[in-house]
Amino acid sequence: MNGIPHEPSIKRPQPPPHPAPAFKDLLRIALLKIIEKEGEIHGLRLHDELKNKYGIEIPRPVIYRALRALEADGLVVSRWSVKESGPAKRLYRITEEGEEFLKQRIHRVKKVLELVKKILEE
Repeated sequence: MNGIPHEPSIKRPQPPPHPAPAFKDLLRIALLKIIEKEGEIHGLRLHDELKNKYGIEIPRPVIYRALRALEADGLVVSRWSVKESGPAKRLYRITEEGEEFLKQRIHRVKKVLELVKKILEE
């Protein structure tokens, strides 16, 4: 040792975790909304619906990652549909937890929209 007393390390408070990016949350809401409406839907059709309904154009791998995350969170479930012709397709449907999550998120988005509207009106 060099003769200098060791100072205990100062424990600094950790910054709060960053909120989820707005687009990520909106993508989850859009995917769940489409799945809820369709009942069951496969990833490629979801990709097309996002583009046609909401103007969201993102790579298909991003959608499939989002679907896997939704499934891991228990918000959707999937099953394989195998037909005699054509490739097997994974079909997604919303769970009760997904419906509740969607309801809560839409409520939050509406609150944010109300706030934004008030801010813009000033």
